[in-house]
Amino acid sequence: MTSLALESVTVRLGQVVALHDVSLTLEAGARLAVVGASGSGKSTLLRAIVGLLRVDAGTISIDDRVVTGPATFVPAHRRQVGYVPQDGALFPHLTVARNIVFGVPDRASRSRLVREMTELVALEPELLARYPHELSGGQQQRVALARALAARPRMIVLDEPFSALDTSLRAQARNAVIQVLEDSGVTAVLVTHDQDEALTFGGAVGVLDRGQLVQAGTPRALFDDPNTPAIAAFFADACFLPAIVAGNVATTAFGQVRVRRQHVTDAGVARIMVRPNQFAVDATSPSPNARVHQVTWAGSSSHVVLRPTNGEEQLTIELSAGDVSALEVGDLVTASVVGTAVAYLPSPAGGDHRAEGLSVVDDQQHPTRSVDLADRSVPAA
Repeated sequence: MTSLALESVTVRLGQVVALHDVSLTLEAGARLAVVGASGSGKSTLLRAIVGLLRVDAGTISIDDRVVTGPATFVPAHRRQVGYVPQDGALFPHLTVARNIVFGVPDRASRSRLVREMTELVALEPELLARYPHELSGGQQQRVALARALAARPRMIVLDEPFSALDTSLRAQARNAVIQVLEDSGVTAVLVTHDQDEALTFGGAVGVLDRGQLVQAGTPRALFDDPNTPAIAAFFADACFLPAIVAGNVATTAFGQVRVRRQHVTDAGVARIMVRPNQFAVDATSPSPNARVHQVTWAGSSSHVVLRPTNGEEQLTIELSAGDVSALEVGDLVTASVVGTAVAYLPSPAGGDHRAEGLSVVDDQQHPTRSVDLADRSVPAA
């Protein structure tokens, strides 16, 4: 059964088009992470799903029931969608137990519900009598999740719930929430700006840029085959090399590289994307193609800045500690790419081919206005 379906949803906030023609489907029990830069429309999408704002066009359905449409608008409190905001929004004057069952009308079932939710989110029973200010950040997030699940929602949405936590606690809280969602079987949508969070949260990731859903699919698909250079660089470090593509082979300053996916229409001038750890370096080759400009130790690996001998722009690669031990600044080496690449159109004149942020996506080169997950429906986890 389809748990969530958006069809051509558009939202305007004043003169700004916050969402433009967004379509996606989500199967019951699935988990979707929506990621994008600030101002990309993530929170607007979440608020539209929850029912906190009306859309200007399109429809939203939950469990095959239209809750937002041209002649329909079901208010938030009647959608059965649990909501976990960024700060948890716990009531400071209520104990943990009373926070969990707040809004549950059946008084007779509250004690049982508190026990069930406490077990589900792995919250220590001795915390039930405490107040929110007496809890850690991770504990507060578990209480907020328990409160959202206590209402037996059809689905749950989480608005950057871990952003206020430090790095180690964030990973711990995220893993705990994922486990709770798996155990409960509730469909979930997470809004985040954290790439690692998006890739580890669930079975699918949707990328928003300036209100448009520019790509959606499994985490592996987005990492291995990003639609644009911007998406490639957003999810992980990326190296972009000028190339001449013929068939499935790209010729670069570092030799030939097999192309696994092409986002170009014709053979010829292009740029390819590979990850920094796809390089091998030979310091003994008689025909070097690059010079070492910088070596930075990073524990088990090192970052090495190379400049091709043909004068192309320098790039930073990642090598293991063993591979870099004998390298020094100024060394001439032969670098080669291991594995395959993704090919894109060459950088626009004056453009930054590194595409460091999603805001630089070129919509003329990539005119897709929505990505419908119907043919990539997110299955239950």
